[in-house]
Amino acid sequence: MRRDFVVLAVLSQIPLLGSFNKIFTLKLGKLAEVIAKISTKLVPSYHVTASEVVTMDYARTILGLPVPRVLAWSANSGEVGSEYIVMGKSAGTDLYTKWDDMKREGVRNVIEQILEAEKRFAGNALSQIGGIYYKNDVDSSLRDRPLYPGVESRDGSDIFHIRPLPDWDIWRGQRASLHVDRGPCKLQLLLALCSSLTRCSRDRPCVIHPRPYTHRTGWVISTCKKSWLPSRFLICA
Repeated sequence: MRRDFVVLAVLSQIPLLGSFNKIFTLKLGKLAEVIAKISTKLVPSYHVTASEVVTMDYARTILGLPVPRVLAWSANSGEVGSEYIVMGKSAGTDLYTKWDDMKREGVRNVIEQILEAEKRFAGNALSQIGGIYYKNDVDSSLRDRPLYPGVESRDGSDIFHIRPLPDWDIWRGQRASLHVDRGPCKLQLLLALCSSLTRCSRDRPCVIHPRPYTHRTGWVISTCKKSWLPSRFLICA
């Protein structure tokens, strides 16, 4: 999926480099500033970018949270050579520059805003564990599953849908080639993680960690089996 965006003029680029993303502030002449985020090779291709874009859209349009609008994005490397997201820049001041000097009332106000955001997410629980994507990007075999538990039609149910989890831990490196259940499902994420780690340890011990800690294979499998037993009884409502 790709959304086109034309950059009129870039006057400055201020990069913020991390393990998973390179983030730039782009000044478009005197018109506006936007944020450009380019994923690194550590991030599993497609899944993380596509789900991040849709989650931001869902949070802004359905939950009414002050989330930046996505202006352009691509979950495929394509002509640019990398996945990317271009989004509007939120107005305001970075919290870290004010936090140490904030009065008690200011701190309380920030915490209440965070709790309100968490409350809106909790009040809109999805029907299954998985990543949220646009419905048109979901495999046809999964489109008959409702977005919300026990509800066929509700805000966003005609636009958003659930696909496999985009979590880095179960997609990174050679784990992406493993045939394990990554959702969507009603089982806890722990099941998917245990399945992925167990398969990696048994079939490809060198991909559990960038370094070949093959001597840890038995420990990983044993720990996963101990976690697997109780997690089988943890079913989402």
